[in-house]
Amino acid sequence: IQGSTCTINLTNTKIDFTKYSLKVEKQAVMSELQDFENYMKQREKGNMWLEGGKQGKGAKATAEELFNHSLKGNQLTIKSITTSCEGNTCKITIDKTYQNLVNLSYHNTTTEDGDELIAVYPGIKFELVPIEAGIKIGDYIDYQPEGPETYEADKLGPNYTGYDKNSAIDKSPRYLNGVRTWRILKIYDDGSMDIIGEQHGQSVFFVGATGYNNGVTILNDICETLYSRKDDGIVARSVNSDDFESALTDEGRKARETYINTELDRLKGSKYTMSIDKANKTVTYVKNRSYYPNLYEKENGSGTTGNGIIKKDGIGESAKVELDTSTGQDAYKQSEKLTATFTHYLLPIDETNFGEASEVLKSKTYSYYWVASRYVNCNDYCAQFGLRIAGEEDYWTSILFESDDYDNSDGYRARTNFRPVVHLGSGVQVRKSGTATGEEGKPLEITSYK
Repeated sequence: IQGSTCTINLTNTKIDFTKYSLKVEKQAVMSELQDFENYMKQREKGNMWLEGGKQGKGAKATAEELFNHSLKGNQLTIKSITTSCEGNTCKITIDKTYQNLVNLSYHNTTTEDGDELIAVYPGIKFELVPIEAGIKIGDYIDYQPEGPETYEADKLGPNYTGYDKNSAIDKSPRYLNGVRTWRILKIYDDGSMDIIGEQHGQSVFFVGATGYNNGVTILNDICETLYSRKDDGIVARSVNSDDFESALTDEGRKARETYINTELDRLKGSKYTMSIDKANKTVTYVKNRSYYPNLYEKENGSGTTGNGIIKKDGIGESAKVELDTSTGQDAYKQSEKLTATFTHYLLPIDETNFGEASEVLKSKTYSYYWVASRYVNCNDYCAQFGLRIAGEEDYWTSILFESDDYDNSDGYRARTNFRPVVHLGSGVQVRKSGTATGEEGKPLEITSYK
């Protein structure tokens, strides 16, 4: 092999590019083959040619001897390796440089029958490794969305967000890092996976009850518009509480329940509360503390009818809904008494609580990002309604509206950026990279989206 390419005849070798990788000196991935067990048997038998061996059957060496074989003063630097296969033949293209080219040669690895498996540079160890141990949560992946370049500002206007100064959102934003990098967030048993985009640099404002009513839907619409591949059946969405909940460890679930129960234990009651049911995590407020955003009456855990009955057949906190363009006092209602279910909690985003997904879920920009899920916090004075957020350290919440009897037409204003999530089905073909976990490494390559 004196040129930059070599052709390998794999007539008697099964090929499966989803199961095995061929490594060079435990660093550079060259190819991906299936017949690992057969190769290892041949290696154990010593069926490998070294310098001095003859063509066909000749000198043999153990794997240890091959690994220790010298380049005789030559230095070979492998810059990059690419593989292409057609039928039973794989071509491996190696971008390499040599120094001190004296005695540089090559030899073949063979079976006892003389069938060629791979070509070997002297002194370089080739090893087949199962890739099931390679693709993992946190790996970078080269997902390429095919949405438009811009999400228009009129879709973020006051009738949708409660705020009148939101700007258009660019797919390739002019602030911070943008969504240039994607990482694996979750791997399913069938081989499919969820991947999450880097935190977007532009902020989205939500205000008051209008922001609460529409926030989840707007965040999902932004991500779907900009980061989908709809021709391939791939629809993007915003990260939501389900992504955090599914990553919770046993310790994380215990910590979540401890936080909620501790906060409920602190409630002592006041002239604004009619009852506190800590077992069911609900608080019932008197009429002048019974305002709520329009959407809340449709949600699980709400009690807006005045009879204390909690809704159990409603929508979840991450559900997308039809947009409510009501603003000001039209965006919220009042009941005779309001029963609200406590769903707010704070947890550190660390390995104890969120396992290996914690490094992926953390903010990398020292600012929070929206998590497209609603929540309710109950205190002795009122119920607080808002959207969830996540930061560099904590999974947290942001208030948009309160149930008190003050003028809520302006409500609370909150802004932060967002992160898209994409589900890649098990049919999506991914080529492994041995350095996909590192920020400076080569990400996993998606070779087919169908």
